[in-house]
Amino acid sequence: MLYERGRVSEKTQTVINYNLSSAYKDVLRPGDEFWDSSKTLKYLSESEYFIDEADRDKGLQWPHSLKVVLSDGASTLQILILVMCETV
Repeated sequence: MLYERGRVSEKTQTVINYNLSSAYKDVLRPGDEFWDSSKTLKYLSESEYFIDEADRDKGLQWPHSLKVVLSDGASTLQILILVMCETV
């Protein structure tokens, strides 16, 4: 689990540690390691990360699961993107 340093309350930290005791957790520096939603979306759109070579003429195509996350909120998107980057 990746989360931003200084943004998680003590109560939330306790819940994370209790419920995810065996999960790998890493605290990231705001802005440098943990990007805000604007920077994350800009990076993804400019890097052509989601452009399929076979459908290059269609341009950027957000995956369905990411479209769902985008509609639910940016903080969830940040976590998803960081997890995806770590697994690539």
